Amino acid sequence: MGYDYRTDRVCAAHHEAAHTVMTYWFGGWLNEDGVEIDARQYTGARWRLLDYTFEANIIMSMAGKLAEAKYLGVRGVGFGKEALWILETVRNGDEDQGSDEEQIATLLLQDNLEISDVDYIKAVRRYEIKTRRLLNKPPIWRAVETVATALLKSGRLTNDEAMATIGKDFWEAMTPTKH
Repeated sequence: MGYDYRTDRVCAAHHEAAHTVMTYWFGGWLNEDGVEIDARQYTGARWRLLDYTFEANIIMSMAGKLAEAKYLGVRGVGFGKEALWILETVRNGDEDQGSDEEQIATLLLQDNLEISDVDYIKAVRRYEIKTRRLLNKPPIWRAVETVATALLKSGRLTNDEAMATIGKDFWEAMTPTKH
């Protein structure tokens, strides 16, 4: 995409806001560290064990990068270009678990240690489509925008602060049948 969200505060805000909103969408919350964009780019996503799903974690991980692209109006951004390289890095144990892409590869490998490269790319594309569809829902995108705006003002939000910034249309849209 020609930029690095770690050095662009507006992109970092949208990136972390999307992680936050998807965490809420799938029934999670933020830990005591909340969400922040200045000292570090971090979203403390948490789920109760019974509420945690594999899909929720992957979509939450993908949402950051895809929200940046949506905000910037950049088309064609996704997880395909480096996906196989990242998969191989994770298979070899060379990852540092710092990137969303590595997290996604780790999750997909944990789900199927013998996943082929072709099946891996198919899975990544399938989750990417699901993530884009969710981000394109008006209540979800408005929630991303409001959390990003709040992050740009303060640099960090607690769980309660992030939840309070999100409009009621998001909470009303958040039903199990909507996922």
